[in-house]
Amino acid sequence: MAADFSITVPSRDVRTAIRDLTGADPGFDIGADAFSAMLGLAISEDLDPIVPSVLLARFAADTVARRSHDRYSYFVDTPQFAADTDCTALASSALYEHGSLSAAGLGSAAKELLKAATPRGDVGSAYGHRPGQGEVRPGVVTVYWDDDVDPRAAMRGRKYDPVVCANALYTLALAQDAGVLDRNTEVPWATARYVEDHLASPDLSGTRYYPDPHAFLFAVSRLCGRFDAYAELFGRDLGRHFARKWAQAPGNPLSVAQLILTAYNLGFPAEALEGRLRVLALSQRTDGSWPAATYYRMGRYPVYFGSPLVTTLFAVRALQEPHRMERP
Repeated sequence: MAADFSITVPSRDVRTAIRDLTGADPGFDIGADAFSAMLGLAISEDLDPIVPSVLLARFAADTVARRSHDRYSYFVDTPQFAADTDCTALASSALYEHGSLSAAGLGSAAKELLKAATPRGDVGSAYGHRPGQGEVRPGVVTVYWDDDVDPRAAMRGRKYDPVVCANALYTLALAQDAGVLDRNTEVPWATARYVEDHLASPDLSGTRYYPDPHAFLFAVSRLCGRFDAYAELFGRDLGRHFARKWAQAPGNPLSVAQLILTAYNLGFPAEALEGRLRVLALSQRTDGSWPAATYYRMGRYPVYFGSPLVTTLFAVRALQEPHRMERP
């Protein structure tokens, strides 16, 4: 359960481990996650030459199975855990880009994301991406909904996260480009400002749910690589943080892969990345996979999620990117 995975426990034992470590009971048992399937679909191409089509089909099926009311949830078999906007954004955009969700379905999911924005004039406190940050941000997409569609969500409180916001912006922009979402809404603007505020930090930190800053860099670069308007808005600060992280040489394959993908999204040529590509290739294990590293944190509990599958998906995409760019 440590950030470096020096302590690991099976999912069936996570609840007990949390109680032993913190003295608090999360109130539910941890089951298998569907988030890995959503992520795998989001970072793989349709008809991918490396990731088997049968695996992509499995990812799509597992993702669709977590949909309810056009919202998607993280866990497969943990009914106490509410759907969230991060999974909804990743899942709906990935399914749409792989041809497994119609434009209308994408629009419906995007409209659900709009519903998660903090209403103007709302008062109270919020959980931000830094400890002690409790500013309410009108118009910004929150991690959970606060409505009666899923009563479990309201129990989780109002929370913001810059990576979640970047993923939400990707889906909202995709829906706008598809003509299924009105462009005259303040939510993308307010949410983009929240991401921009995090980018303006002098020294980039991890976020509430994504403890490794490289995950934020990748999420924003993915948004910039797809949509020119966001490249113009975020490009300068993103490039500044990228340069600093590139000079620091990340120590695990997942961070290396995310940094390489960020470089591609920023327009760096493959030959400029040869050293890092070599490091990433050499970290592959004899069974063909790459080792697990921290990718996601369970909010207020010091429980971190990652797997060889997640690292391998990022590594494969990073290593195949030069070849993808060479294809006509």
